[in-house]
Amino acid sequence: MRKALAIFISVLILVGPSALARIQQKPNPNIEREPSQTSAMDSVESGWLHGQNVPPAPDLTGTWSGATRFSGGRDVFTIMLARRGLSYTGTITDAAGLMKQVPLEDVRNAGGGLAFSFTASLSSQDLHFEATLKPENGRLIGTWTAEVGDTGSLAMERKEGPAPLLSVETPDHNGMAPQLTAAVQQVEFLVADELAKDNVGSVTVGIISGPDLIWAKSFGVADMEQKIPATPDTVYRIGSITKQFTGLMLLQLVEAGKVHLSEPVEKFFPEINNIQGRQPWFPSPTFIQLATMTAGLDREPGGAPTFLVGPVSEWEKVLIAALPQVKYVSEPDTRYLYSNISYAVLGAALGRVAGQPYTEYVRDRILAPLGMTHTGFELDAEMGGKLAKGYDVARDGKADPEGAARDHAAGRGYKVPNGGLYTTVKDLARFVSFQLGEGPDTVLSRKALVENTSRPIMAMLDLRAGYGIGFMVNRRRGLVIYGHAGEVAGYNAAAEFDRATEAGVVVLRNVGGGRLRVGPLADRILETVVAAMRRVI
Repeated sequence: MRKALAIFISVLILVGPSALARIQQKPNPNIEREPSQTSAMDSVESGWLHGQNVPPAPDLTGTWSGATRFSGGRDVFTIMLARRGLSYTGTITDAAGLMKQVPLEDVRNAGGGLAFSFTASLSSQDLHFEATLKPENGRLIGTWTAEVGDTGSLAMERKEGPAPLLSVETPDHNGMAPQLTAAVQQVEFLVADELAKDNVGSVTVGIISGPDLIWAKSFGVADMEQKIPATPDTVYRIGSITKQFTGLMLLQLVEAGKVHLSEPVEKFFPEINNIQGRQPWFPSPTFIQLATMTAGLDREPGGAPTFLVGPVSEWEKVLIAALPQVKYVSEPDTRYLYSNISYAVLGAALGRVAGQPYTEYVRDRILAPLGMTHTGFELDAEMGGKLAKGYDVARDGKADPEGAARDHAAGRGYKVPNGGLYTTVKDLARFVSFQLGEGPDTVLSRKALVENTSRPIMAMLDLRAGYGIGFMVNRRRGLVIYGHAGEVAGYNAAAEFDRATEAGVVVLRNVGGGRLRVGPLADRILETVVAAMRRVI
C-alpha cells in the first residue's frame, strides 16, 4: 500500500457541465418556423448560466502543489482544479503511469471545500480512496483515506492562477436529457484523453442541435508561454473550412440567377486561360468543376512559396501572377483531385460575377446575416486579442510557434477563398446551424441547401467518401457525415453535421501535427452525440 502511495500523482480536474438544456423535440420538417439567430449562446456570460450566480466560495480553480504525509513517509501531489458548474470534476493521473485519466467520482462541495473519491487500479488490486480539501489561509488543507484503512494529510499551495472556466451554451436551464448528459460526459473524457497524448496547445469543442449551440468547452491553453487558457471565445484559423463559404457564395449567385453551375469560368475570369497544359480538346472548366475539384487543375502552383505570401487586400493579384505556374493534370470533368488553386480561381471568378470583391461579398452576404461577428479574413483589434497562438509539433514532440507566427505576419498570398478565415466555436456553430436548415432563408433557401447536400458530385474508389459544392461527405459505420476540415500552419479544425438528427460538432485546435487528429476526433464526437439523440428522439 505504502509503495503504491509513494508515487507522484497528478490530478487533472477537467471542466464539465452542471446545467445543460433538454434537447428539444425534433421539429416537423413540413412546418415552417422562424429561424433563430439569437440563441442562448448570446445569454451566457463568463461561462456561467444565468440564474446560477452563487458559486462556491472561495474559487478553488488553479494548480496546487504540496506534500502528503502518512504513517510510512511523505509524497508530493499536484492538483489542478477547474469549474464544473457549482462544483468540480475530472480525472486523476499518476506520473508513473499506473493511473491514466481515471475519473474522479462523487465530486461535491463539503464544508466550504471539496470531497471526492477515485479508484486506482494497481498491479495487485484496485484501491478506493476518499479525499477532502478545504481552503485555509490561502492553502488547501485536507486528508485522504484508503479503503484498507491507511490515512494521510495534505497541505498544498497554489502555484498557478485559475484554470479555464467552462462556457455552457444552452437554450434553457432545466437540464439536458439523461442520454445527452451522458454523451457530453463521454465527449469530455474523450477530448481530455486525446489532448493528453501530447499535451500541447488547446482544443475547443462545440455541440450543435438544430439552431442551438447546446454545449461548448475549451481544453488546454491558447498561449503556452503566457499560460493563457482557451475559452469558447478564443479565435482560431480554420483553413479549408473556408471553402464552404466560397461554395455557399456560388450557390447564392446561382439562386440569384447571376451565373449557372455549368457556365465556363473564362466568361467571367479569362485569366484562367493562363494555366498551362490545356490540350486542344479540353473544354473550358466550369464553375461546378472548380467547386467539386474536377476541373483537372493541380493542387498548388509551382514555386508555391512565392505565392503564399501577401496581404489579403492583394490576394487576387497574387493569384493572377501564380496562374502561369499552374498546370492541368487531367482533362476537366474526368477525375477528382483536391485542388486549392481551383477554389482560389473560383473565388476570384465569383467576385467578378457579383460585381463585388470576394472578401467583401462574404463579409456582407454571409457572415453578417448569420451573425458571425467574430469571423473574418483579417483580425480586428478584438479578434486579435483573443487569437490562439498557433504551434506546429515536430517529430521530436516539441511545439514550435514560429511557422504560425510567420504565416500571420506574411499573409496568405493567393490562399484566401480556400483557407483564409478566422473564427470562434460560437460563430462556426451558427454556420453549422445554417447548414442544418435553420436559416435565414435570405442567405440561401432551404430548398437550395437540401439540393446541394443531396448531390455529391464524386466519390472515392471505396465509396466511403465524396465531395460536393463546398462540402465533404463521409460514411462512418452507420453515419453519413457532412462538413469539412481545415489545416494551416499551427491550426487544425473540423465542422461536421448529421442531417437526420440535426446534430453538429465543431472542433478547433491551435496545433498543427502532433498525436491528436482533429478530423477523427470530430467524427467520434459526432457519433457519440448522434447515438444519444437517436435514443432521445
